[in-house]
Parts: sequence; structure tokens; C-alpha cells
Amino acid sequence: MPHGAPDFGIRGTAELRGETAWMDDFSTGMSAWNRTAGGVGGLIEASPTHTLSKGYAAHIVVGTGLPGYSHIEHYMQRPKLGLYGVEASFTIHANHDYFMLCFYHSDGVRRQEWMLDYFPALAQLFYVDHLGVRVELLPVFDLYQDWDTFHTLKLVVDPDKLEYCWCTLDDVVYDLSGIANGSTADASTPHMTVHIGYVTDQANVVHAYVEDVIVTQKEL
Repeated sequence: MPHGAPDFGIRGTAELRGETAWMDDFSTGMSAWNRTAGGVGGLIEASPTHTLSKGYAAHIVVGTGLPGYSHIEHYMQRPKLGLYGVEASFTIHANHDYFMLCFYHSDGVRRQEWMLDYFPALAQLFYVDHLGVRVELLPVFDLYQDWDTFHTLKLVVDPDKLEYCWCTLDDVVYDLSGIANGSTADASTPHMTVHIGYVTDQANVVHAYVEDVIVTQKEL
């Protein structure tokens, strides 16, 4: 879906401040993504059944049993110009433990990690700090839960200072400036990863949809 087009069915739209470096509306399928469908009945596919604007979305199903987790990852070169961000529109269900949106940046020595987790049972968004500890963000925000209501989460980071900058969940803005991100040893070829996933209680087959994943640069 092009920028500026209306998002029918969406409850809030994250402010697009930066320039688009890459985006995917899943209209050409899932070939741009590495896919891991977890559990019995787990599935990841492009689907036209629940979308923002009569297009396509990634249909992400977490099956029963271990590992209780399904995710998609896109690999790309890091945007070169200033702060960068990632935005995704997603649905949420009561049987989801949490939804996660992450940036990983590997430089050949270490992998820098910026991670957000939304827990529907707590109506709360968390970031993961430099010690790997989830830290709650206030105010709490109870998202409407069904397959046709999309919410928007956006994360902006400073790759040079190795810090978070800010994030938005629908129309709520959270200031994360000056907060250090975590990192782990990683000797892989330099690249950046966009990671999107769902974790469940492993007791139910749980469906969700993700659309309009956008990576930006030159953020404010």
C-alpha cells in the first residue's frame, strides 16, 4: 500500500517522519522473509482475507505445543542516513502472550538489539534494555483484539550512539531517548534484521496478521 493511502480498519497510524528505505505490503508473497512457524498447526503465508485495504497481509499462526512461537525475519543492509526506524501494522489476540517487533544490527563483531514487546493481558508495551531486562512503558494501552483491527507499532533507534530514540503504539508516543540497547557476540557478515513474531501459551492455535512493514531512515 503506498504512503498517503487511507488505512481502512486501522485504529491508529504511526507518524511517518523519515524517508522510506524499504517496505513490504506482502502483495508479492513471503519471498522477502525468512519464516519460522512454530508448534502443531503453525503456519506463515501471504493472505488476502484480513487486510487493511483489500490487499495482502502476512498470516502468522502459532500452533500448539513447543516452541509456542512463530516469526518472520527480513535481512537487508543497514540504512546509512541518520536515525532509522521500523513500523508494522498488526492484529492481536487474547491468546497471544506477546507480539514482538525488533531491529538487529550485526557489524561482524557484535549484534546490536532493539526490541519491543506488547503483552495484551497486561495492556502494556515493554522495551528490552542493555541487560536483557524488559522495562514497562507507561501509560498502559489496551488494544482492541480481533483479526480485522490493525494496530501500528513503530520503533526508531540511533545506530551510532547504540540507543533507543522513541516509539509509537497507535497514537501514543513513548520517549526512549538515551536508553542503551543490548548486544551479543556475532561474527556473521554485516547486515540488519527486521524481526516480527508472536508468542503464545502453547495451548491454542492462534492466528494473527501483519501488514505494511516499513523501514525508514533520516528520522527525527
